[in-house]
Amino acid sequence: MLSNVWKNEVERAYQLVESGTYIHILDHTVVVIIFIGVINFLARRLIIGLCLLLRKRKPNNAAHQKKIDTIQSLSQSTARYTITFLGFFKILVIWGVPAESLTLGSAMLVSAVGFGSQGLIQDMVTGISLLFEEQIRVGDYVEINGKLGTVHEVGLRVVKIQQADGTLHTIFNREVTMVSTMQRLPGADDEKKL
Repeated sequence: MLSNVWKNEVERAYQLVESGTYIHILDHTVVVIIFIGVINFLARRLIIGLCLLLRKRKPNNAAHQKKIDTIQSLSQSTARYTITFLGFFKILVIWGVPAESLTLGSAMLVSAVGFGSQGLIQDMVTGISLLFEEQIRVGDYVEINGKLGTVHEVGLRVVKIQQADGTLHTIFNREVTMVSTMQRLPGADDEKKL
């Protein structure tokens, strides 16, 4: 049975080459690859331009600039992967792979990746809410999960807190259940320099 399927596929490939369809498929593939590159470039330029406009709103606010950096990085990555995936999908359709099979396979792959990376997704969702709600900022003196110190970094996946003795704690965002922000204490700026 398997040898018959293989034999049919080889015969089909020879027919495509002889009929000139193979060259037609290659031409379309090259066009789609170039199109993917151009769209990725334009999307990147658009995101950079929008982020430059957002940066001009509060040019001297370091926390605002960090938030824009995070948004820019996340947007560029999402756009690049989405455009590339859709382009790859189109190339497979040009080569004769049934779109229904691709859709089903994609759904299964996304489900598997989604189940496997739940922690990562939780970290990112919590990180986005921490950034947008401005619950904590770099330089704040806080207590998170029993760790007291100055916020060294707030990212999409982790929060880094530095204690007075120089110990740097990395806490995954999904583990941040309660944040206590203290008033700036005398000497707290010295703690940040450690």
